[in-house]
Amino acid sequence: SGVQGESMSHNPRAWLQQLPLLCIAVALIGLPAAAVTGVYTLSDSPAPKEILIEPPADVTPLTSGLLFVVLDGVAEHNMLNSDLMPNLNTRRQQGALLHAQTGELTMTGACVREMATGIPSTPSEGLHNWHPVHPGSPDGWTVAATHDADNDGTPDLRVGILGDYVWGDLYKQVQQITFEEYYYGHTDFDRGDREALDALEVWLEPIQRGQGEFDLIVMHISGPDHVGHRYGTIGSKYEQKLGYIDDRLNDAFDMLPAGWTVVVTADHGTTIDGRHGGPEEVVRNVPVITWGPSIEEGAEVFGLDQRDLATFPVVLFAQPFPIAVHGRFPVEVLNIDAERSSAIESWNWRAAVGRQEWLADNGHPAVSGLDTSLIEWDALPDSTISARPVDHSIALAGALLLLILCTVTLMHTRLWTGEIRPTAVTLSSVGFVALLLSNYHSELPLGLHRWPAYIIFCVVSLLVVKLLQRDASSSITTRGGTNVSNIDSGDSSAALNRSRVGQNQLGGENGAGGGSYHSRIIPSHQVASRFDRVSEWLKNPYVTLGLVAFSIIYAESRMSLIMYVLPIVCALHLKRRWDVLSPRSRAALWILLSLSSLAATGIHYRVTGFDLPNIMLLAMLPESTGAAIAASLLMLVAGWTYHWLSIPDASPAERLHLATALATLPLLMFHASMFVDWAVLLTLLACLIWGALKILEKGHDCLTRKMKRVHRQHLSILG
Repeated sequence: SGVQGESMSHNPRAWLQQLPLLCIAVALIGLPAAAVTGVYTLSDSPAPKEILIEPPADVTPLTSGLLFVVLDGVAEHNMLNSDLMPNLNTRRQQGALLHAQTGELTMTGACVREMATGIPSTPSEGLHNWHPVHPGSPDGWTVAATHDADNDGTPDLRVGILGDYVWGDLYKQVQQITFEEYYYGHTDFDRGDREALDALEVWLEPIQRGQGEFDLIVMHISGPDHVGHRYGTIGSKYEQKLGYIDDRLNDAFDMLPAGWTVVVTADHGTTIDGRHGGPEEVVRNVPVITWGPSIEEGAEVFGLDQRDLATFPVVLFAQPFPIAVHGRFPVEVLNIDAERSSAIESWNWRAAVGRQEWLADNGHPAVSGLDTSLIEWDALPDSTISARPVDHSIALAGALLLLILCTVTLMHTRLWTGEIRPTAVTLSSVGFVALLLSNYHSELPLGLHRWPAYIIFCVVSLLVVKLLQRDASSSITTRGGTNVSNIDSGDSSAALNRSRVGQNQLGGENGAGGGSYHSRIIPSHQVASRFDRVSEWLKNPYVTLGLVAFSIIYAESRMSLIMYVLPIVCALHLKRRWDVLSPRSRAALWILLSLSSLAATGIHYRVTGFDLPNIMLLAMLPESTGAAIAASLLMLVAGWTYHWLSIPDASPAERLHLATALATLPLLMFHASMFVDWAVLLTLLACLIWGALKILEKGHDCLTRKMKRVHRQHLSILG
C-alpha cells in the first residue's frame, strides 16, 4: 500500500481522478461570492434611452469647436509639472484648472466610458475593460453627431475621434462619428502616438483654413500609460515621452482657430511604479485643463466627478441635454454673465430631476420630492458604485477557506513529507514575497532597492533545490542505514552490493525483513527519480524555448522574470550532469547559460537603467518585408541548431517542424496586430503546458520501468 500511495502521489492521472472533487469543493467555496457579489458586480447602472431636455432660449453655443484630449495614465502631479510639460502649463495660465476624481475602478475602459457617457461605471466594467460597451443611452457625443435642429437632413455638428481603440468600441454603432484607431498593443510606446498626432495635424490643417470636416475632435494618446507600466513614471523614459507629447500637442494647439475650446485631461493616474486600477488617490485624481473663448482665465474648480466631463459637449454647443448623463457642468469656469450662468445651471438641474423621475417610474431607487425650480445638488445620492463591506467579507472568507482546502489537500499526499517539506514551502513563500517587493519603486538610484529582493529570490531558489536534493538523498537509506542512491544513476552493480549488505543486516534472505526492505527502497528511489526528472526540462526543446520566447518576446513584462530562473536551472544541470553529458550537450547548455545570464543583467530597465532585450528587439524589429524575411531565416537557423544540440537523435522532420514554427514569429510580429499577438501568446502557452505534461508522463513511465527492474533485481537476490 505504501508503494501504491507513493505512486499515486506522483502519477498525473491519479491527480486528474481527484480533480472533479477539488472542483466541486472550490465551486462550493465560491458559491456565496457568486450569489451575492457576482450579481452585484454584473449589474449595470440604469439609464434612460431617449429623454432629452432642450436648452433654454437664452442658452447659446459658447464655442465654434472643441478639441478634447485624453492623456492615458498621466497623474495630476505629472501633468501639472512645468518641468515635464512646460508648454501645456503655459497655456494653463491662460485658461482654467479643474480638479476631478474618477470612480474607484481606475481602468482605461471604465474611466473613458464614464467621462464619455456620464454613466457611473459599475464593477462589471472591469470585465469589459479592453472592450467597453456603450450603455445605449444618448450622451454629449452621440447627440452632437446626430442632432439635426434645422431639420435639413444633416447633423448640425461633425464628430471625429483619434487614437485608442476604446473610443471606437464605445461608438462603433454611431455611423456619424468618424473614428481612426492608432493603437498597436501595450508594448507600443511611440508608433501609435506619433501616427495619431500626425493624423490630428492632417485634420486640423483644413480647419485652420476654415474648411475643416469636424467640429468636435477627441484625441486619446495611449503612450504614457504604456511607458509608465514598463518603466515607471519617474526617470528619463517617462520624461521623454511626456516631453514629446507636450511639444507635438503644442504644435497642434497653434493650428486651432481662435474660436475653439481645448480640454486636456487624463483617464486615470498612475503610481510611480506604473500601476493603476485601484482606488488610490494618486490614481483617482485627474486634472482638467481648459481654455477657449468662453473660459475664465485663472479659474480653478475643485470637487468634480469624472462623469461631469460628459456635460462639456452638451453645454458648450447648447445641444439637448440627455437626462441619462449623471453630470453637473462647472459653470464657475465660464466668463459669462450671471443670468446666462444661472440659465445653464437650471437647465442642467432639470435634466437631473428628470433622471430621478425616470428612475422612480421604472422601479429603481430614486430621490423623491425634487423641484425643478429649487436647485439642490446635495440632495442627489452619490452615484459612485464600489465594493461593499459585505463583498470584502465574503472575499476574505473565501480566500481563507481556499487556503485551508489547499493545505489539507497537500498534507494528505506523500508530497508533504517526501519532496515538499514545510521548510521548503516556507522558503518558497519568502522568495515569492521578495519577488513581489522587487516590483515596487523607491527613490534609490539604479534600482538599488530591488537588488536585495532579487538576491533573496535567487538564494531561496537554491536553498529549496538543495532541500529537495537532500530529501531525496537522505530518504534513500535502508532500515539498516545503507544508502542505495546510485540505483537512480544507473550503477546497478553498486546497488546490488548494497542490497546484499542490507540483506545481511536485516537477518535473512527469505524472512520478513526482505519484504520490509523491498517496501522501503521503492518509495525512496521514487523520490530521487522525481528530483532528477527536473533535468528533463532542459532536454525538451518546446519547454525551454517556450520559456525563452516568453521572456524575450514579451521583454520587460512580468514574464521576463523567467530569465532570472533560467540561468540557475542551467547551472545546476551542468553541475550535476557534467560527467555524463556529451560535448554537444555541454556546449548547448553553456550557450544557453551565457545568453540567459547576459539577458538577466539587463532584463529590467528599473533595475539596471537600460533594457537589453528591448534594445535587441528594436535592432531586429521587422519594420519592412525584407527585415522580416531576414529575421525569419535567422530564427530558422537558430531553431534548427538548438534542436540539433538538444536532441541529436531527432529526425530532420522534427527539427524542421520546430524551426519552421519559430521562423514564423518575425512574420507574425510584422503584422503589428493585437489579435496576432494574443494568438502567439496563447500558442506559446499551450506548447509550454503540453511540454510539461509530456515530461510528467514520460517521467512517470520511466519511473515505473525502473521500479519493475529494481523489483526483479531484489527478487533474484532475496529469493
